[in-house]
Amino acid sequence: MSQEERDELLALPGCKSRFDKDTPPIIAGLLEQLREHAPIKADGLSYYKIEALSSGHGWHYDGCKRDKTTPNHMPWCQWSAVTLLAEPTAFTGGVLEFRDPDESYEPEDLYCNTVLYSSGMENDPQLHRATTNSGGRRVLLMFMA
Repeated sequence: MSQEERDELLALPGCKSRFDKDTPPIIAGLLEQLREHAPIKADGLSYYKIEALSSGHGWHYDGCKRDKTTPNHMPWCQWSAVTLLAEPTAFTGGVLEFRDPDESYEPEDLYCNTVLYSSGMENDPQLHRATTNSGGRRVLLMFMA
């Protein structure tokens, strides 16, 4: 992603937004790129948001509970994506980590790049977390059916 695209994303409001006819072209274009890698449907309850959360997110699945057999508050979510928008020098912490397989994305690796991962109960969901951070970490989160 270019700096201009990043700046365009940072200018979007931070509220949760559904994918629809009013989806900004920058988000729609990224969605089309993701569809080249997975059978994504961005309909129904699917949404995106710009997030700044210093507390991070503890270990979790996006589309099911930890037992992988019980739906959570987003049982429709089959795919998720995260893009780091804040410059890595703007904060400390904020590492994106996965288990099984163990992988981590340092801010320097995730900056202006997108990680797509499976989220749904029937889709080999990926256990993950974002570590706590201090400073100005901002990400684009996308949750898709």
